[in-house]
Amino acid sequence: MKRLCLPLAASLCLFVSCQSPPQQNTLAPPVYRAPVDTLSIQQEPLKPQIASVTAQPKPAPFGEIKALPRQQMQVNFTYPAAQEFGTQAFGCGEVAYASVAVSGPALGEDILYANGSDPTHHMFSATNCQISAVVNAVPYGHLVTTIRLYDADRNLLSGSELVSGFHLSEANRLVQISYRQTPVGRILEALRGTEEISDEFLAGQLDLTALQNFVDDIMNVSGTFPNYTFTTHPALVNVTGLVNDLRAQNGDVTALNAADPTYTLSAGSVQYTLTGLLAGDSITASLDDALSADVVVNSNGEITLTNVPPGTWTLRLTGSGYIDQRISVTVSPGEQTELGALELESIPPVLTSLSPSSGVSGSSVVITGENFHATEANNTVKFGNTSAVVTAASATSLTVTVPGGLALGAQTVSVAKGNGPATTGLSYTVVKPTVTNLSQSAGEIGSSLTLTGTNFNPTASQNTVTFGNVTVPSGDISVNGAGTEMTVVVPAGIFGTVPITVSNLQSPPSDAENYAVTPKITGLSSGTGSSGNTLTITGNGFDTTSANNTVKLGTHTLSNVTAQSTTSLQVTVPNVSAGEANATVQVGAQTSANVAAADFVIVPFIASLLTAAEQDGKAVLIREETLTINGTNFDTTPANNVVKFGALSATPITASATQLTVTVPGGVGTAGDVSVTVETNTQPSNVVTAFVPTLNLNFSGGFQ
Repeated sequence: MKRLCLPLAASLCLFVSCQSPPQQNTLAPPVYRAPVDTLSIQQEPLKPQIASVTAQPKPAPFGEIKALPRQQMQVNFTYPAAQEFGTQAFGCGEVAYASVAVSGPALGEDILYANGSDPTHHMFSATNCQISAVVNAVPYGHLVTTIRLYDADRNLLSGSELVSGFHLSEANRLVQISYRQTPVGRILEALRGTEEISDEFLAGQLDLTALQNFVDDIMNVSGTFPNYTFTTHPALVNVTGLVNDLRAQNGDVTALNAADPTYTLSAGSVQYTLTGLLAGDSITASLDDALSADVVVNSNGEITLTNVPPGTWTLRLTGSGYIDQRISVTVSPGEQTELGALELESIPPVLTSLSPSSGVSGSSVVITGENFHATEANNTVKFGNTSAVVTAASATSLTVTVPGGLALGAQTVSVAKGNGPATTGLSYTVVKPTVTNLSQSAGEIGSSLTLTGTNFNPTASQNTVTFGNVTVPSGDISVNGAGTEMTVVVPAGIFGTVPITVSNLQSPPSDAENYAVTPKITGLSSGTGSSGNTLTITGNGFDTTSANNTVKLGTHTLSNVTAQSTTSLQVTVPNVSAGEANATVQVGAQTSANVAAADFVIVPFIASLLTAAEQDGKAVLIREETLTINGTNFDTTPANNVVKFGALSATPITASATQLTVTVPGGVGTAGDVSVTVETNTQPSNVVTAFVPTLNLNFSGGFQ
């Protein structure tokens, strides 16, 4: 219990405690019901949205008034701590002002306010519900005390008002007050508020003890201070009816019947539909009456508040992140007041900074400010007219991903909560990566290449590097921490001169830098061959258009290239002089290196031996006669060709690329088969078997 002291002629002290509420009549919780479903032939029935709410009963303050000397009333009282006052629509942190007023028949038309109250609002500063005040010149007699608490905007805090009527005298210096005395206080104020002298006289002459007992009978009060219970709450006592009947009976309370049903009012209700509440949020809805329960609303929909006493009240909608709303509500006995749709308004966000303030699309940006929503989906962030994805949120910080498809340059950043207005004031500069230098302008597939530039993403996998139409695998990319140097492996599948571009997340690509691919031979289908043979060259960096590949065997350029892919070419061995002829491939200005895998030897080939006779399908060699050898890849210089008959060698008489003539040596050997080969520039041909006939004596003349 807290002490509240009011100064008076016989000064008085008011003790007010606002701890847990006295056990009044058990209040029926608010009813939340939805309208009847409407049906349509064309569409499915529309189901109404029903708000999710929890009810919180109001506590009832109570205390004592005590007279002190020197016509003073010292007021010292404390409203409950936040945990005890949590069912109210406000906490002690909202209290900024208080008002203590003393009125009643003993004061006539005068109203006394606590010392230090401002003359306009009759309030004094208060902090955290700790109230201390002094009221001077308070007389004995019939009095009414009214105590109210207010917020920083001087708005009455719901449920904070305590009104009590009592008689203070030398014999009655200590008065216990609670809602039990409210009807008596209202009756005194009603009579005092008229201009009828008779009413003023009546108010001063009323037997307040008898009147309080009569009102207790109407309310069916039981229990002891401060834990009274009521069958009828004091707020439902028909003060107007009692005032009228007291006038008619000249203040004779005994002439009234407490069982008269007209002295009890029926509670009404208030209905409204709430919109604008964001998912995950809640607001408190409170009427500033003493009877109806406050509610915490967790979703949009229709709400019906029951057990509202007749009168004009203020409905207060408050919630973190929302603009407070106060709506005047007049409730008639037993009737429902319709307020229609009430839309909550979010407090607009405040933007203070971006970090970083420039970068590429797809990067992460932290927006710092105030009044953001702690649920990501309830914030709408745009860069220009393009929405960004919010990945983390708090009341003071949003982390967003810069959207793709933005034009380069400054983009206005805006933030809105739900359907609330968007706040702007900051801009973000969209840039793209740049490549300023290549460590080399040409190279083979698989080689390492270093790119120097700006706005590379330090996370390698967030960069996309392309050579022409081929993308470098993320595992073949590394980037320094500053995002200014990137090393990549030249990818397979490219040829010729290709543009290199770098993009980063969703950014536009950098301007292209050209890179020339050097073809590479990794193998040949054969290490030797003769004219007409097909040779397959494997490797990479080959052009898929045949004519764009220049293939050479030694110094001989081939005109019959058949392109298979960027990794395979087919050529036909030409009819040129036999000898070593390493293969090379040139694409554009780049020529493959002379590597062992490209080593190739052109060898001569004997197609036939031209003689006068055959023996078993073999050419018959006649000693000392001229032999014609047809084939390919012979040297046109006779001396560069050697014809071997077994172990015997002979130099051709004449030579062309396709034919040699040579004299068969006389010592070609005994009759029978003999192997014939040609070595051109030391490269041996295939072996052809010829036949040497038996040597016969011809008596008619000579040998044959």
